[in-house]
Amino acid sequence: YQEHNMRIIPVPMTDELEKEALTDLILVHFDTTTPIYGTSLDIDIYHEGNKYSPIGIRKGELQIATALTVDRFYIELDNADLRISSIMLQDDPRNKMCYLKYGVLLEDYSISVATFFTGFIENVTKDSQANTVRIDVVNQLTFWNQTSLRKAQASCPWVFKGTFCQYTGSEVRCDKSYDRCLEYGNTINFGGCRFLPALAEKKIWWGKIPKA
Repeated sequence: YQEHNMRIIPVPMTDELEKEALTDLILVHFDTTTPIYGTSLDIDIYHEGNKYSPIGIRKGELQIATALTVDRFYIELDNADLRISSIMLQDDPRNKMCYLKYGVLLEDYSISVATFFTGFIENVTKDSQANTVRIDVVNQLTFWNQTSLRKAQASCPWVFKGTFCQYTGSEVRCDKSYDRCLEYGNTINFGGCRFLPALAEKKIWWGKIPKA
């Protein structure tokens, strides 16, 4: 239901929201090693083939900006039985997907749901005194400031016959060029930028091409 910054509300949900009385709900899905499916209702809910069990949602806050910036939200879940913390902290949950959904219960006891936030787990904090787990989630724009640690180069950076090269033939030397890799029939594992030398002396325009 969510595509970029456009959020679409299903028609059944719109009709239900116009009523004076309704039962709304929150669904949260953390795609951790052991997936967590939780709902704010006190009964089990089935959605898209998955069972969402009651989960204590203490509080949360959603921050969505109109500009092209990183949206984020945090949610505090009840952790009295230590189930949430044991799942979250059994491995590194960072960068695992999270889906936050809002829905309503229809007259036939089915639900109409819209996903209004999709992001990656940024941090998990356990509060033993309050028996809660706070989960901070950010959207995909958080990765825009990452830089590559690998520099572009025409020659192949892999160690000959190493893990990434994967050449297993009888040759014992390689000059790391694409032509030599082609001779060895191993271009599928070539790690260099084949066309980089051809671009070395060319002017590359960004944006509109200026008029002559």
